[in-house]
Amino acid sequence: MRLFAALDLDDELRARLADVSSVFASLPGVRWTRPEALHLTLRFFGEWPEDRLPELTAALAQVGRPDRPFEIRLERLAFLPSEHSPRVFVAVGPTPALLAEFQQRIEQVARELGFEPERRAFLSHVTLARLRDPRQGKRLVEAVRVTPVELGACQPEHWALYQSALTPAGARYTKLAQWRLFPS
Repeated sequence: MRLFAALDLDDELRARLADVSSVFASLPGVRWTRPEALHLTLRFFGEWPEDRLPELTAALAQVGRPDRPFEIRLERLAFLPSEHSPRVFVAVGPTPALLAEFQQRIEQVARELGFEPERRAFLSHVTLARLRDPRQGKRLVEAVRVTPVELGACQPEHWALYQSALTPAGARYTKLAQWRLFPS
């Protein structure tokens, strides 16, 4: 099973990000993320044996949650790994301290379960699209540079464990477990 943990975005922010994506939708070579699949990844686990799913779910359920709500603010559009070699089109923003601490607790659980440490620093972002060919991505880079957009913010209430199934039409996500992000 291909798994990841993510923050669920509210419907308003998902709709806003879908509107932003639609501005650039006519450009070729781009596979857009469906609005209902937009999320903020906390930790990509990769392959995990299905018979060990209860172990992972139980460990994640015990992760210490933030003690109060926080806001996710997406402030700009960017490309990963860079504008010079664009493979992924994202909306990014600052990482609130409460989110950084929570993400580190998930990372610690992953290590305790035997996952390799994440090599890259955590980047608070939402993937809007994947580019099939970085050369075609240059057109999207140029379009983004000259198009003003407003992104948005939300106060996430839940986080979840998802299964990702890769298909020719793009990844399909199935929510396997969900938890409240902070005490009510």
